[in-house]
Amino acid sequence: MKNLVYIYFFEAIVLWCFVSMGLFHKNNEVYSTILVSLFSLEFLYFFYTSNKKKSDFQIVYLFMIALIFRICIMYYDIYVNTIEIADAGYYRRAAEKFFITNETTLQGGKLTSLFLGTIYKILGLQRVVLPFIGCICFLGACHLTNEILKILKIQQNIRYICIVWMLFTPQNLIVTSLSSREAYIIFLNTLSIYFCVLWWENRKVSYLVKSILFLIFSIAFHAGSIAILVGEVLLIAFYDRKKEKLCIKWNTIFVFTIAIFIFLILFYNFRDTLFWKFNNVNEISDISMRAGTEVGRGGATYSVPGAGATSLGEILFYTPIRAIYFVLSPMPWDWRGINDLGAFAICSVPHLIITILFVKEVLRKDDIDKRRNLLIVFFVSAVLVAVIFGWAVKNAGTAIRHRDKFLCLYTLLLGLGLDLNVKKKVSENEQ
Repeated sequence: MKNLVYIYFFEAIVLWCFVSMGLFHKNNEVYSTILVSLFSLEFLYFFYTSNKKKSDFQIVYLFMIALIFRICIMYYDIYVNTIEIADAGYYRRAAEKFFITNETTLQGGKLTSLFLGTIYKILGLQRVVLPFIGCICFLGACHLTNEILKILKIQQNIRYICIVWMLFTPQNLIVTSLSSREAYIIFLNTLSIYFCVLWWENRKVSYLVKSILFLIFSIAFHAGSIAILVGEVLLIAFYDRKKEKLCIKWNTIFVFTIAIFIFLILFYNFRDTLFWKFNNVNEISDISMRAGTEVGRGGATYSVPGAGATSLGEILFYTPIRAIYFVLSPMPWDWRGINDLGAFAICSVPHLIITILFVKEVLRKDDIDKRRNLLIVFFVSAVLVAVIFGWAVKNAGTAIRHRDKFLCLYTLLLGLGLDLNVKKKVSENEQ
């Protein structure tokens, strides 16, 4: 994938020179078509050359279909009927304003408008640019997830199931085809997890540094990504490479304490940049107040208790309930029709399966597979995601969209859970 990044980088420099000279006017359809065609062909050629000698060449067809679907949705949004979802239009207009005036006026979203506006400055003010680059980033995240599953030696059929789920989850299929920030957050989170797994595999410090850096960028886009950081810190602090398991020792407690100290420094010195989502949370009641004022769109708002909580005890009591709603919504009693039923089956049921597989694996005392350590820390991150967003969201569509920010995490949990359980059943049958 590194070679593809170098090619895109070189082409971006060339195009930036042309854009700076004013050769392409706004929404030049000829230029936009050439741009999409060139980048798409290069992307598909990269996948073809990297998989043509391997047994899983079929994965190339999956990515080809996923790219075609997303390009069709992208052009439908631009030329047929605008799809207003995930603040796509909000950030696109902010990026256009930055392209013209160099101003970022979005409260809390300045980095996003700055980043998207910079893409416009490099590739030109073309409506097709932002959603298409988002498509490429998301498919890149899927490729990295596939590589992680290979590193973890997940069986091929299980790996295909996981990648198909990641590529074709309905709402994510739409969101990552628009001018939203979701694809970039997913890409950064996946990059971080990819390098973290490489570090876990061979302990190269450079991998760990890259993992943390990409995660910091992701947190700057959305503070909820801090949940992944917590899981990675647990892995760094408590994983004993010699024993190949998580354990608590004096040196691990020291490392964990240092990590907390560094986090506090970052939080108090870069709160407005990295943790701006928490700027209005100064006391316990602020958490429940935000939960009570969150507004949903599309009629998918669900009723969940805890909005009036004023004490720490009440917050702790209602947190599991709100976390479950976030993970599994739309709940059956909130279904409004076949669309909600489909959303539950495709987007929520896999999370229920992940939880069941995790519980079965943790209760299994005789399993010495070192991969279960990753399963545990990833599940801790997933629980923390549910806790954070459980208090920030009470709309099914918004919940699904926020869950998709951590799609790589959930995909790995699904793959690990299935593979470990299948391995155990095969072992039992052989005995």
